[in-house]
Amino acid sequence: MHTRPRHTAYAVFDPRRTSGCPGNSSRCPTNRVQERGSGCTQRYDLPNGDILLPIYYKTPEATSSAVTVVRCRFDGQTLRYVEHADELSLDVPRGFAEPSLAKLGNRFFLTIRNDQHGYIASGTDGLHFDRPKPWTFDDGTDLGNYNTQQHWVSHSDGLFLVYTRRGANNDHVFRHRAPLFIAQIDPERLCVVRATERILVPERGARLGNFG
Repeated sequence: MHTRPRHTAYAVFDPRRTSGCPGNSSRCPTNRVQERGSGCTQRYDLPNGDILLPIYYKTPEATSSAVTVVRCRFDGQTLRYVEHADELSLDVPRGFAEPSLAKLGNRFFLTIRNDQHGYIASGTDGLHFDRPKPWTFDDGTDLGNYNTQQHWVSHSDGLFLVYTRRGANNDHVFRHRAPLFIAQIDPERLCVVRATERILVPERGARLGNFG
């Protein structure tokens, strides 16, 4: 199908009953968005219990996806839409997809998949973001991530990115999806600090991404 109906599914666990509740899917404020999902994304839970859930979506006439962050609220039974953030898009094939959200200090960071480059955007409230920019190393060179997810590792020492990239003697791996690297980011310059890069999961000839 050109546009597949897709929803964000979730399940609820009640620790008092040590059992799960029936699954459900979140609702969207408009039926025009027929393809929306949060597959493999990382969310952020606010102190008041609200959830900042990154999603990617398409309207029926769109040829590429866009991303946003949806603020949701759980009432004990249903996860409900409250509002959504800036809608971020890119005019290249397939657009933006599979965003993940993290927070460091007083700032939120959104990492985004794209066919040509991984992208990074930041903002102060998890709903409004600066213009996304391609991921680079701190020397200004392209990170080499493309058409594959990136994910966050939050730590008291800083914020770390897990990613795949070209340029690691890995041309034989589909979309260079191995090894998995981890490196610390510079939250001011929005780049990866090359000197901190380490191999997190080694390359054995098979693809590791997508690795949600």
